[in-house]
Amino acid sequence: MWDDWQATIEEIHDLGDRVLIVAYQRGCAKTTGVPLDMRYGQIWIFRGERLIRTESYADPAEAKAAVERLG
Repeated sequence: MWDDWQATIEEIHDLGDRVLIVAYQRGCAKTTGVPLDMRYGQIWIFRGERLIRTESYADPAEAKAAVERLG
């Protein structure tokens, strides 16, 4: 789907049963040539050692705000 796709994790915040990730990805769509250049945030939610849900946010600040709302 992508040519020259790369993803890099810039920040990892261990919040107990949640992990906040700030990452960057870039690449180019194979079929259209549309470039991807995006910084984003994710919240990974765990039950014990098992990942049960991820939430993705186009803006890392939104992910950080969501973590604060969740407590």
